[in-house]
Amino acid sequence: MVNLGSLILVKSIELSAKIHSLFKDLIHALCKNISLKKTALMMVCFFCFTQVAFCSEPEVFKLPSGQTVVLKQIPNSKLVCVDTWVKTGSINENDTNSGVAHFLEHLFFKGSSKYAAGDFERILDGKGAVYNAATSKDFTHFYITIKKQDLNLALDLQSNMLLHPSIPQEEMDRERNVVIEEINRSKDNPNSIVFQNMNSILFKQHPYKREVIGSAKVISTISRDEVMDFYNTWYTPSNMTTVIAGDFDKNEALTLVGQYFEQDKKKNICSKYSKEPDLTKIETKIQKGKYSTAYLQMAFKGTEFKNTKDAYALDLLSVILGQGNTSYLYKALKENKNLVTYVDAGHYSLRDSSVFYISSGLNSQNYSIVENEIIHQISCIRSKGVSAEELQRAKNILERSYIYGNESVEDIANSIGYNMVLGGDNISYYKDYICEIKKISDKDILRVAQQYLDPNKMAVSLLLPEKDKISQAQDDFKPMHIASKSTGLLTFNYKPEVSPACESSFAKSTTKGGAQLIVEKNDTADIVAVEVFIKGGEFLVHKPGVCDVLAKTLTRGTKTQSASQIAELLENNGIIISPASNPDCFQISMKSTQEDFDKAFGVLCDILNNANFPEKEVAKAKKDLLDSIKFQQDIPQNVAIDMLKSKMYPNSPYGYSMRDIKKSIPTITRADVANYYYSYFAPQNMVISVSGDVDVKQVQDKFDTFVSRTGKPVAMQSFRTPFKPLELSSKLMTKKRTQSAWVMLGYRVPSIGDEKDYATLKVINSILSGGMSSRLFVDMRERKGLAYEVGCSYPSFYGNSYFVFYIGTNPKNIGLVQKEFKNEINHLLTQPVGEKELELAKQRIVGYIALSQETNAQRASQRGRYEIYQKGYNFSDKYEKLIESVTGDDIMKTANKYFKQPFVTSIVEPIED
Repeated sequence: MVNLGSLILVKSIELSAKIHSLFKDLIHALCKNISLKKTALMMVCFFCFTQVAFCSEPEVFKLPSGQTVVLKQIPNSKLVCVDTWVKTGSINENDTNSGVAHFLEHLFFKGSSKYAAGDFERILDGKGAVYNAATSKDFTHFYITIKKQDLNLALDLQSNMLLHPSIPQEEMDRERNVVIEEINRSKDNPNSIVFQNMNSILFKQHPYKREVIGSAKVISTISRDEVMDFYNTWYTPSNMTTVIAGDFDKNEALTLVGQYFEQDKKKNICSKYSKEPDLTKIETKIQKGKYSTAYLQMAFKGTEFKNTKDAYALDLLSVILGQGNTSYLYKALKENKNLVTYVDAGHYSLRDSSVFYISSGLNSQNYSIVENEIIHQISCIRSKGVSAEELQRAKNILERSYIYGNESVEDIANSIGYNMVLGGDNISYYKDYICEIKKISDKDILRVAQQYLDPNKMAVSLLLPEKDKISQAQDDFKPMHIASKSTGLLTFNYKPEVSPACESSFAKSTTKGGAQLIVEKNDTADIVAVEVFIKGGEFLVHKPGVCDVLAKTLTRGTKTQSASQIAELLENNGIIISPASNPDCFQISMKSTQEDFDKAFGVLCDILNNANFPEKEVAKAKKDLLDSIKFQQDIPQNVAIDMLKSKMYPNSPYGYSMRDIKKSIPTITRADVANYYYSYFAPQNMVISVSGDVDVKQVQDKFDTFVSRTGKPVAMQSFRTPFKPLELSSKLMTKKRTQSAWVMLGYRVPSIGDEKDYATLKVINSILSGGMSSRLFVDMRERKGLAYEVGCSYPSFYGNSYFVFYIGTNPKNIGLVQKEFKNEINHLLTQPVGEKELELAKQRIVGYIALSQETNAQRASQRGRYEIYQKGYNFSDKYEKLIESVTGDDIMKTANKYFKQPFVTSIVEPIED
């Protein structure tokens, strides 16, 4: 689920992030938790070949039932992931049952022959497990990540869900409304629309033409018999692959799968479809709407999954053409001409085909120029090929992407399952990817570019603001991997055990310059993560947006290196350096392999000591930020939270609105950015947190003279003001061209400084919105079918914060959901929380505390943030004890303290036609 809570957890409108992350978020939402073998760099989080993963090769077994089982043992892991892949998706549907596979994915959670509706959630939440599911065109998969000692329970629950679902008619009818709301939400996302329009051009006959999420008309009318007929046809063990990754006994695991998934073997239905004919000309679909800017997608039909030679070459070509600052498209359209807000390329694989696409956000007036330039860059590769250096850089990027995905048993299981299902149960697709990538030659790149990227056989999808016009010449211009959004079945998490050795590997020191340095030696993966926090953030500026401009320009040139030189060094070595602006602090994240840590450290030192902020880069950054606001304004939930937080904290970094930043950016100068950098980027204002396979003493020596500058000291406590509730309640409303309405209700509350209330409010948040067994999910989604997404969020800031209830719903329910929110609040104010519910809420949080320390980047970030918030880098230990100390009386007392105060209601509703 794309969780609005996560959207507003740190900063709802994160203008300093690269705007093309909007499209990445779409792909992530549509292919959630699917580790694609063939993918653009935008999906690197799914790659998962790792140092840990190489401890043992995955083993493949075939059970008497016909089920395939893959066991991947990872010694010393405290967790195990059970991931069952069913070889069916929207590809097996027809026009009369479009969306049934996705609908079934929802319905499996409605109880089974052994477990009543709600039992799955209650049991797994009680174990602090992670569980979810996703539907695609080619498959559906279900996974549970849990403590390794609970493997038996996970297999029992998952097998019962998949082989013995009850699917009561009453539950099915309620769930229709939830899925229809999900469908409506997809129509509010311009990235989803532009992609689906492109897909409809490429696939007119093959079942890939259908949207996985389905049709509202079908979902509203499909009968239980039709649903069960689809289930009985496809959901058999012989059509399933179960992957188990983690630390377990192989023989025991294999025996358990056989026992729990035991069923007579059934003959699989052979689902082969005629190949989609290639396009014979360029085909364009232009759609207008209430958009703030234009969205462009150009695509070509690629090759089937098993054609690895061509598929791997297309993977590499997508990186060379449109991934990173050294790519052809970035340099041509962004670096040199600044014609787009973002541009990238990707290769998405399907079983029977693939899609090679270029996506871009732009001013519609530049459409023809941008399209011509994209075609020109493709034509250059088609005629001249690529250099050995460019090819090697792409190989390095893909290989490092595998390494960076290494720290999760869930990622490993996902990747194995995906490759097994699309590759016909052939484990070599998983094991040999990097080796096969290394074999691709420059001649292969030239060949696939000529074969597949023919601009005369291209699909073009364009979304335009209604007021914009495209000339007839542009309309007639002739040129010289997607799954449905997975359901929101995400629950807070597991609590892995922490070994004493891990606890003793920390060292905290003060560098010669006065920076606080936290170093953890963690040798479970070949990754080193560094997080640099600089005190003050947006509280130190008088012009909103200065830190956002700084974040965009920090790596765009130093006194010793140009922007292109820095980009080449980073991308050649797969190093990631990401600056970001936050209200309380400025943050710089770095990630590298152990081998390249010295190179990464050198770049980090250079940008922190010698950044020079060229005028042209500042101008580009300002334009990008203004353009990014347009993209944000096209997302209804972003508009709703923007209105709410600006009313909650006016004239404060916690409440800066898109309007505030839009007004301020044109006034920002290079001097504003440079002055901030030279004034505050000083060691005495820094907290540096490092986690990875490092020598602690050597890291301490490196950072001792990390930055030599002496700047203005920052006192964090000066930004903390006493808590003060709102004086009056208020309601803000706006209309947009949207299918769903968004309703948000927010209260002022304290943040991390008030530890007892902070912990209690976190428990309240878990009670209301912690997972599938939480109150808002059960009452408003499950029982009443009022929403696909409903919940609340309580972000952690240094100073004060806000507690927000949110829901995306049918516009006719706007009044009703506000009453429901008030009923839930009144319930908290007047009725004690039961012991079982309270303990379940605590367990979710305790599990989340552990999950947030799973990777080196997470560990470094969490410890650094706690330190700069003046709670101490090891605050998570105290935080867990605070959570466990919360009582029922604390819940009622704290709820009455804050939820009887005035509040803000923010509503985005559809424009009436």
